[in-house]
Amino acid sequence: MFQLGRYVFKRADAEDEFEQIHRLNYRTFVEEIPQYTNVADGRLVDKFHAKNTYFVAIESARVVGMLSVHDRPPFSVAARLPDPSILERPGCKPMEVRLLAVEPEHRSRPVMAGLLWLALEHARDRYTEVYISGIAERAEMYERLGFQPLGEPVTSEMASGRSVAFVPMRVSLPLEDKVERIARFWKSRVGAQ
Repeated sequence: MFQLGRYVFKRADAEDEFEQIHRLNYRTFVEEIPQYTNVADGRLVDKFHAKNTYFVAIESARVVGMLSVHDRPPFSVAARLPDPSILERPGCKPMEVRLLAVEPEHRSRPVMAGLLWLALEHARDRYTEVYISGIAERAEMYERLGFQPLGEPVTSEMASGRSVAFVPMRVSLPLEDKVERIARFWKSRVGAQ
């Protein structure tokens, strides 16, 4: 857990935080990006909720950003990989980043960076690789973070009827020097505990 300005970054561990995560996911992945169909209660519980670890950014007791990770098969990225067996090769300890949601009014602030830093710290000594299904339009941003594409973009149909292309990507741990320098910079800035 650490604080940066008015934001507290931590692993979600309270029932109220999980409820806020479900509502943030609904606003993000049903209302804003219509990836899933509308449900009456205004909550979207991730299909991997039971095995997810959630990292949250909190401002004044309100979850304004979340990132989820997990390390148990099945991995959703497997459906987008040209060779899903890479997730099972000897010595591979994969972690998948599943969801990232940040309230629109907090996207220009350090929320995303703080969430990514928490996930990196979580992964550092536990896993050999981190996998994502990155939105193809943002692949360059993921590459700046150290991720490398593992195949061609795979198009998925959303609930809205719109299609979105996802690129399976991986970053190996330990991180390359450039990304590690960014991680050290964040650690020095946040004074994480």
